[in-house]
Amino acid sequence: MTAQKWSLFLDFDGTLVDIAPQPDAVVVDAGIVPMLRVLQEELDGCLAMVSGRSLATLDRFLAPLAFDAAGMHGLEQRLATRTFRCDPTKRPELGVALEKVTRTLGEIGGVFIEDKGCAFSVHWREAPLAEKGVLLTLTDVLKVLGGDYRLQLGKCVGEIIPMEASKGHAIAAFLKHSKYSDRRPIFIGDDLTDEDGFRVVNDVEGVSIHVGKLQTVAQHRIPSPTAVRHLLQSWIRLGDIGNLAGTEVADTAGIAAIHHNR
Repeated sequence: MTAQKWSLFLDFDGTLVDIAPQPDAVVVDAGIVPMLRVLQEELDGCLAMVSGRSLATLDRFLAPLAFDAAGMHGLEQRLATRTFRCDPTKRPELGVALEKVTRTLGEIGGVFIEDKGCAFSVHWREAPLAEKGVLLTLTDVLKVLGGDYRLQLGKCVGEIIPMEASKGHAIAAFLKHSKYSDRRPIFIGDDLTDEDGFRVVNDVEGVSIHVGKLQTVAQHRIPSPTAVRHLLQSWIRLGDIGNLAGTEVADTAGIAAIHHNR
């Protein structure tokens, strides 16, 4: 299938770049932005970042490019000429919850609290023994916040986000737009937060690729962000976006069958 018939959705942390101990410590390899620029051109602009990061943070890491993007699990969106950013002043209850979490967890070494404005997350990658206490604290504040919010878990991170935030909803909205509606989507992601996106892509007969070893509904699996970058580079080099033959990408159904036979 030609490049003009594909669209590409990419998660950021753990997919395009390696996960860092703290969110601001992420390293974007020098070749990533030029590579994405070429892919964006070959896809007629139908390349979008789908991330838990804010649009402002994605733009900072990927400067000078500003892609179509769903930030904060879709709470913020930039598509074609339209940009929607979440207004934290309309969610004062979230600020109160963040203050409580900061008082409780802010002095624990290795625990990092990330304020995203309309959401916040707590990272414990550098303090694995703190996981139980972090989750108890987040569960307590969630009870106070009520049904408008949920706790989204990822790799050594828990995030309090509005109920409507979902990468699946974000990708579905993109696919309804005329820019993307006649294209077959590819979505590459690494975490539990990407599973809803995989389901949406699977439902429209797209290509879903999980990065890593988590249980997943994605159709394919690739071992690492390095392998993702090699895959994207091979698509550019061969002029054959979407081709998984001869790459490090494996079929998850085949992997499951092998494990079952063992």
